[in-house]
Amino acid sequence: FLFQVKGLGNACGTIAAIHSVANSSARSSLAPSSPLDAYLKACEGLGPDQRGQKLLGDDDIQKAHDAQASEGQTSSEGADGEVDYHFVSFVHSNGTLFELDGLRAAPISRGATSAETLLQDAAKVIKEHHIARKPDMVNFAVLSLGPSEG
Repeated sequence: FLFQVKGLGNACGTIAAIHSVANSSARSSLAPSSPLDAYLKACEGLGPDQRGQKLLGDDDIQKAHDAQASEGQTSSEGADGEVDYHFVSFVHSNGTLFELDGLRAAPISRGATSAETLLQDAAKVIKEHHIARKPDMVNFAVLSLGPSEG
């Protein structure tokens, strides 16, 4: 788990992507020399705050974040601009569905799940804990990271 420390700015999408890859089989597909693989290896044994501090000082991850942010279809508010959206990650670990939100102090257990029911279980949590709070909000999207078919 990685905590979004002060100074990271609007990095919640990058943090959600890191959480998703680090806690899935996608991690084994990372190129050994990639910035993300190097970051994850450097974070082994560190606590959430230390991982956030390491991300803050990681120029390679920052460059990748900035490059992707500038390619988006919507305008960017910059690293510290006011935004009206947030990204979290849902992962399966040892039979439990966890919500990983870099702005919270720790992962949130959302109940039982399995590799086969992860998507349905996460959708239920999203509907009950996020959409139900702001049913008129239209700025909402879901992205699933999973194996390719074939």
